[in-house]
Amino acid sequence: MTSSQTNTRSIGQFIGHLARSFFNALGEAAKRLDELPLEDKQEIKEELIGLLSTTGRHRASIRMLTKEDDELRRILSASGWWILPRDINGPVKRELIRLGRDEKASEIDCYLCSLFSERGGARLRERIEVWFELPYFADRKQIILDSLDAHSTDSVALG
Repeated sequence: MTSSQTNTRSIGQFIGHLARSFFNALGEAAKRLDELPLEDKQEIKEELIGLLSTTGRHRASIRMLTKEDDELRRILSASGWWILPRDINGPVKRELIRLGRDEKASEIDCYLCSLFSERGGARLRERIEVWFELPYFADRKQIILDSLDAHSTDSVALG
């Protein structure tokens, strides 16, 4: 084996290692981006669509970017829900679309309700706390919290 063959292998191994490292990091970044709520990604998507729209030649790319959003909106609307951009990330979106394609409306209800009831209803409580920034709800805070507690404990009596 000559020294040039040894160097070639070392360069090949180096490039292979570099490529694996790059694609592993890229995959990790894509996974973390996917797990972000839709709300956090919307501005990026709108800017990308605006950029693609400038020439008018990228209609297929724009349809690809918006197709699942349109489908999710249709599925949730048909089930009486609206998009909850703070609570829907990539995995949740894919599960809702899968349930919608399988025409499992009752499972969509169960799935969304479970998102808000897990961890003792923490997500639901977080959303309700935001309501109290509005005077109409702030004036009724105790009624709302009592109702939430009654719902959480399956109690039918409110004092």
